[in-house]
Parts: sequence; C-alpha cells; structure tokens
Amino acid sequence: MYHGDESRVYSEGYVPYGWQFPDEEVYVPSQRGFRLNIFGLISRKNKCFWTKYWFEISL
Repeated sequence: MYHGDESRVYSEGYVPYGWQFPDEEVYVPSQRGFRLNIFGLISRKNKCFWTKYWFEISL
C-alpha cells in the first residue's frame, strides 16, 4: 500500500491579504512565472518514489 501526495511551487510569490488605506488603490499585478509540480508515493516500509513535472495532472 502506498500513500500519494502532490504539491505545486510557483516562482512568483502571492500573498492573498494585505493592508489598504481608504484612498489607496490596491491591485495584484498579472505576471505569469513558472511552476513546478511534485508528485510522490511512500510505502508503509518508508520506500519513497517521487517525480517532478512542468505540466498539470488532471484525473
């Protein structure tokens, strides 16, 4: 039996919260960076198999 997990890391940081003064216009610039997806499997005996990929997996 294996446990699987996937994670994604972006080259651009994004913080979805912040402070805004009443007269201040706040925006999030639209700039696309690269992203790295990581998928791993681990067994009950601590055998680990992992891979990295640049495309999105949809099941």
